Amino acid sequence: MYFSLVGQNAGRQRSSYTWVVVAGGKTMPRTFSCTIVLAFSGIALSAMAQVSMPVPRIGRTPVPATARHPKAPRQAPCWQEAGVTKATMEERRSIEQSSRAEIQAVCANSSLSPEQRREQIRSIHERTRQQVNALISPQEREAIKSCQEARASHTGGGGLHHVGVGGGGERRGPCGELIEPHQPAREAQP
Repeated sequence: MYFSLVGQNAGRQRSSYTWVVVAGGKTMPRTFSCTIVLAFSGIALSAMAQVSMPVPRIGRTPVPATARHPKAPRQAPCWQEAGVTKATMEERRSIEQSSRAEIQAVCANSSLSPEQRREQIRSIHERTRQQVNALISPQEREAIKSCQEARASHTGGGGLHHVGVGGGGERRGPCGELIEPHQPAREAQP
């Protein structure tokens, strides 16, 4: 739209209102034209408010993870390369989770002495080891181990290294108790 203001004394005075010439040569009172402009502005603003506009972020723009650190294609897990099935590995995880739950129950049992706890935990570990060994053959275990060692040597180590909570070489048992270093038994002297 094209608006031009025509003053009160500009030749087209019809009343005490200030008139505006609109595109096409038509005239209308200034207050009416301002009302129309405000109405159109309000409609335009409400339409813009309904359209979701992304909020510009200040700072760095996010970069997809693949662009930040291009990775080599993911290798198959060592257990898969060794010929162990996914179902077997899921069964192994289930056995190990069950074992951890049993050990936590033993640790929480305050009626047991420390020696009884150790003995029960030892038997749980032994039973778990037997169950896992029944699932995975010695050849498969050896293949998994050599695959893991080969990958660790290519990556400069790898895996998580567990450090005791207290540091300083302290070792803790499954119930959080401090384990004293194993000292060889002294031989009886004649």
